[in-house]
Amino acid sequence: MTISTAVGYATHELEYGFIPGFIVALLLQLLVFNTAKYIRDSIMTVKIKSLQLEEIKSFEQQGIDLNCAHCKESVFVPIRLDQQNSFECSACGKNNAVYVNMTVARETDSINMDAITTRLLVDDEERVKDEIRISGSKQE
Repeated sequence: MTISTAVGYATHELEYGFIPGFIVALLLQLLVFNTAKYIRDSIMTVKIKSLQLEEIKSFEQQGIDLNCAHCKESVFVPIRLDQQNSFECSACGKNNAVYVNMTVARETDSINMDAITTRLLVDDEERVKDEIRISGSKQE
């Protein structure tokens, strides 16, 4: 509105009248801003669709080499978690179902193997010393 008011004042000073200048400036302002908004929204829509296509392509790359259940031919099969997976073997042309099984396990802390190994070595050393003492006392 400030721009329209300034244009209206300028047209009033030029003796064209405030109201006609204000209305023309207001309409031009609305036209320019709505056109800019339309162009911006169109560009954003194209970018969003492009990102969605890239995401779908990355899902297609997630797959595994599987053997056909009929002819044992190795086939790369894209795996999607949002739908049932199946494929048609390129060698024998028969359909195969793919079942995805996931297992959940608790995370655990790793064991300090150095302490266990050191303890075992000390135990082994003590056992050998005891054997030497016992065998030494038997020889005397």
